[in-house]
Amino acid sequence: ETLKRLGRWDRSAVIVWADHGQLLGERDTVGHAFTLDEELIHVPLLVKPPRSVPLGPGAYPELFQNDDLFLLCQTLGGLHTPEAAGLLSDLQAGRPVRSHAFAKIHHDPLPELIVARRWRSATLWAVRDTRSKLVRDLEGRTYLYDLTGPESERLVSTAHAPALVNALDWFIRSSSRAASKRTLGILAAEGIEPVRSV
Repeated sequence: ETLKRLGRWDRSAVIVWADHGQLLGERDTVGHAFTLDEELIHVPLLVKPPRSVPLGPGAYPELFQNDDLFLLCQTLGGLHTPEAAGLLSDLQAGRPVRSHAFAKIHHDPLPELIVARRWRSATLWAVRDTRSKLVRDLEGRTYLYDLTGPESERLVSTAHAPALVNALDWFIRSSSRAASKRTLGILAAEGIEPVRSV
């Protein structure tokens, strides 16, 4: 209402999302903490773009993850990069922007956590596509879940998902390297002006 009153609604982007979900009794658990259940990692995302950047009508049924939000913000803010243009055209056409979505969670194994019934490991990594989710813990145990049936997260054999196994191996290697090299980037002057002018 404020954006509309100020005459800024049509040129504003509004994004509402959750960085994690909440278990509300599923599998006898309430809360979120140290698992990668679907209810915790498959979360809402609502996007109202500026009028000048149509995204296409209706719900986007494909995979999208929190890491994609930075590029989406660049796109909606008028920062024209090849990556942003590719994302925008895929969203407008309803094409997948990614074939896999990834998640990681780490908690130090504190005494009050490791006694919890659902504690599995200090670190969990997951990769999912539209049908399955593969989870690996720090000790190397791997679990594959079928996400297509009425009972989400039914355990199935990992032998049927070599592409997910390869994607998870890549994610674990790359996230370990990225954590050791993390730095903050600086936005160049030519990138700041389009943001100011929106």
